[in-house]
Amino acid sequence: MRLARLLVFATACISSTKDPVQPMSNTASPSSAPLSVPSGGGADRDGDGVPNDRDPCPDDPEDFDNFADDDGCPDPDNDRDGILDIDDQCPNEPEVMNGQTDDDGCPP
Repeated sequence: MRLARLLVFATACISSTKDPVQPMSNTASPSSAPLSVPSGGGADRDGDGVPNDRDPCPDDPEDFDNFADDDGCPDPDNDRDGILDIDDQCPNEPEVMNGQTDDDGCPP
């Protein structure tokens, strides 16, 4: 089921200009600072506050989860461990696949 959700998201963003394989830091952590959304005029089809001309995912709104919130694209798997954040008990720390509770999204 998780793989199916990830595939649905991946195919939805295929037409975007954002490189889905671009490495991201695994050291990001939630912040209590207010979210910063780029300002500027222009159309914004997905209503996330990032104008289409600067939004690599103009039809998929940013998810504003304190992780890469200024790029205009949702991040369904912040730590890129293959476990979607909705199912991940540690969404900003990648799972270590070692045969022990590999489906909770948390390192040992």
